[in-house]
Amino acid sequence: MSKLVKQLEELFTEDESEIKKNSRNLSKKYLVFVGVIGLTWALFHIYTMGVGTLPGIIQRSLHLIGATIICFLIFSGSSKFKNNKWLLRFDLLFILLACIVTVYVISIYPRIIEQHGVYNTTDIIMATILLIIVLEGARRVLGWFIPFLVICGITYAVLGPYFPGIWRHAGIGYERLMQTFLLGTQGIWGQLMSISANILVIFVLYGSLILSLGLGNTIFDLGSKLTGKWRGGAAQLATVTSALFGSVNGSTVANVATTGNFTIPLMKRLGYNRNFAGAVESVASSGGQIMPPVMGASAFLMAELLALNYVDVMIAALIPALLFFVSIMVSIYFYARANNLTGLSDEEIPTWKQAFNWRTFIPLFVPLILLVALLFSGYTAGKAGYTMYIGTIVLYFICNVRSKKEFKEAIKRIISGLDSGAKSMVTIVMLIAAAQTLVTTINTSGLGVKFSLVTMSFSQGNLFLALILAMIITIILGMGAPTPAAYVLSASVVGSALINLGIEGIAAHMFLLYFAVLSAITPPVCAAIYVACGISKGDWVKTAVYSLKIGLTAFIIPFMFVLDPVLLMKGEPIDIILSITTALAGVVILAVGTMGILINKANIAERIIAFAAALLLLFPGHITDIIGISLFVIMCLIHWKGTSSSRKSEHAISK
Repeated sequence: MSKLVKQLEELFTEDESEIKKNSRNLSKKYLVFVGVIGLTWALFHIYTMGVGTLPGIIQRSLHLIGATIICFLIFSGSSKFKNNKWLLRFDLLFILLACIVTVYVISIYPRIIEQHGVYNTTDIIMATILLIIVLEGARRVLGWFIPFLVICGITYAVLGPYFPGIWRHAGIGYERLMQTFLLGTQGIWGQLMSISANILVIFVLYGSLILSLGLGNTIFDLGSKLTGKWRGGAAQLATVTSALFGSVNGSTVANVATTGNFTIPLMKRLGYNRNFAGAVESVASSGGQIMPPVMGASAFLMAELLALNYVDVMIAALIPALLFFVSIMVSIYFYARANNLTGLSDEEIPTWKQAFNWRTFIPLFVPLILLVALLFSGYTAGKAGYTMYIGTIVLYFICNVRSKKEFKEAIKRIISGLDSGAKSMVTIVMLIAAAQTLVTTINTSGLGVKFSLVTMSFSQGNLFLALILAMIITIILGMGAPTPAAYVLSASVVGSALINLGIEGIAAHMFLLYFAVLSAITPPVCAAIYVACGISKGDWVKTAVYSLKIGLTAFIIPFMFVLDPVLLMKGEPIDIILSITTALAGVVILAVGTMGILINKANIAERIIAFAAALLLLFPGHITDIIGISLFVIMCLIHWKGTSSSRKSEHAISK
């Protein structure tokens, strides 16, 4: 028995340093306890996805209770008193109450289904307890921002008759609000919690599995081989690896922390400015969440909210994602050219055999191909993700396990991945629960409709002004919040307003998703920048400025596909090809303006002309395209003439 305990301690304490960053100091035995709970919770989801999920409310309540237990065991209620035993006992009380509520919800499930709208005093008490637990859990993993919004939403719903003007409404009694919150699928057990319990969890577990099995090294090797020799090879490598990692792990901050620990020191060692290195990693990691086929977690939310097949979302995101990453790579190229930075050395670039090592290449990429095939075949995202997860494990065993020792090591890696995946999922679940609560108050009070009316009134029907307003709201809601929470909140507040202005649903929601992603690199609260600076030791303001330069195209792309849905694959093939061509040209020219170099350093006038030409090419219209190309040709002639004169002067001086 003692041998088993020792093995469990080794298994569940490997990521102890990562856990300690935002939680109480945990002993090894305590970590084993938390690890066993996390492992059980993760296996519950894998099992139910394989054999069939439980009835909706029961599945979601067990999903929430597992995350709640782990949250209150790991995250202390006070950063100043992390190791206070009384606080721990208080947390155990929270956990006990959460378990009681869960048992109660499961026990009254038949009544919830058969007697919809009927409630009693016990229901209200249990709903209030659950609400407090959800808000406290969200506060612990993120801070006061989301809980504050929820409290404001509840206050507005209950005190509606006392608000002035357009904001006044009849009001919803507190008991009625709590009944909606607990009993049925219009409250805490609603659509967002369903997506979290049935889709997001398997993809988060998959991302942790990839890392625990060591398959992430294949991504680095492949990225090094493909981009290492390019000018700016180290930064190009960061872009490729961050795009691939970010697509599967669903978190910009986690992506920066994972890939940045390798790519940022590499860029610094090869001569890159530390602020630029941090910016490249931050922007590329953000872009991973809009990179098909997985696109992090938010794309699944979009598919469910719009009642679309996930494949439709994936196809629509393809061209904008291409433009996003081309813009990053071109910006890196011009920066490297301006600073005379070369690619990686031959010793740092793996051979083709190493890059395409079949033992790791097959378990990594074959399941991803299978995922895409299943999605196109009509499988649900959850079932396709489950098949990908199991397929990864099976192929890893086939390709890598040759002995009893390797078998034991593989099992240990899988268990470690389940444990870390469960801990990663906790933050998402608590925020989804809080966001679902806020969405409930918005829907029941009619606040979403009022925001829609105010947006339309403020913009006076002007589409561009409405888009600017939606962008600002989304970035504010995304300050410090994970992308899924920022996207869901912005969709609830301004999504309908954009659609009422005539914007196609998928274009409106993709617009909001982009700015929810970009909120992680937008000052003043830019979580990805802070994490990158912690690795690079750079200045966060300078890093943020570089991030905005590198990612400028990403701020323009959403306006492009709203004004020209052809970029979302909506149109004839010839129109799509022409739009891609002119948009790519605009992206390259925009990088000339932001980085300030073409052949040599560009002066202010040349950069202004480049900006104007790029914007004309990026926005739809054949006339604007022609003018944009003409302006760039003029800019090139001016630049070439200036370069030639400079060379002649240098030649004359040398004589």
